[in-house]
Amino acid sequence: MSSIRIGRALVPLTTLLLISAAAKGQGERKPALLTTCLYEKNYAIRFVYNPPVPQNNVVKPLTFKQVETWDPRYGTWSTDVPLGLTQWISPEEMKGLVEGLVGLGLVWDVSPKPMVFRREPVEPPPPPPLWPWKVVMPRRKGTMEVDVTCDGGSAVADLPSEGVCSVMEQLDRAFTNPTAMHIFRSERDEWGCKVPGFNPYETLPQHITHSEAAILINLLPIASDLRSKGSDIDWGPLDYEDSRGLNSRDYWFFLVYKAPRKAEGSAPIGRFAVNDQTADVWDMDSGKLVQSRELEKVQAILRREHNISASWIDYYRNHPLESGGR
Repeated sequence: MSSIRIGRALVPLTTLLLISAAAKGQGERKPALLTTCLYEKNYAIRFVYNPPVPQNNVVKPLTFKQVETWDPRYGTWSTDVPLGLTQWISPEEMKGLVEGLVGLGLVWDVSPKPMVFRREPVEPPPPPPLWPWKVVMPRRKGTMEVDVTCDGGSAVADLPSEGVCSVMEQLDRAFTNPTAMHIFRSERDEWGCKVPGFNPYETLPQHITHSEAAILINLLPIASDLRSKGSDIDWGPLDYEDSRGLNSRDYWFFLVYKAPRKAEGSAPIGRFAVNDQTADVWDMDSGKLVQSRELEKVQAILRREHNISASWIDYYRNHPLESGGR
């Protein structure tokens, strides 16, 4: 009798195990890979979508890749036809993106093998001038394909078209870098989603050039004071020892001299840094922001010409002069 009872008790348990195994074979709702990849190399998340809205061209895929904030690629983007647009984001932003994806309850097909996003040629090759590469498209019509990969493996899920806009609005919260935020909202607009407060025709700010930074150095209060006394200034790069470990991605650095720097008797009078994202000028010796009426007028012109907004300035103003972290 007891053996019969045990056998009956095992029936529903066996059924549950079979259902679980079948579900696992079809896909996973919350694969551990998405979070473990945060600690692996070459972590990337790609969105591939052909939205059901009028388009002149096929919408390019969007790929986010994780790098540390001190990496020169952080905050930058690049394009490659037909692979699409790649944006480099921080581990914190990638974590936010992953948490958003995990919370969607999508079914993921998981593989121990990483994915490689590379150009795939059309076979057989078409005659010129036809395009020789395959256009990257989602694997299932009427869905957005989400690809996740790192050295530890890969996962793929499909998001129905009707859920794309609401989901992307949630994922938007993951981004803190203005460039990544702008890129993501531009893609959302191309996907046919309404993005409140976003102007798709507004371009990203352009960096202040070295020549423009030199103009700001020429307008320093100390320079104006010396010229009023009959002297002049000159500038050049920092010495090798002084420039080691500095954040040359976000700043132009200058060593300012009284009189021409190669003339006899010329001497350095200060070290200054110009933020190429904001046009701010910093006195490196005092650690203070340099301000003057004449300087502010030219900064206003540069910011307008380079499309540098107040929010952009708020984000980049306090980026450290030293490299190796933010």
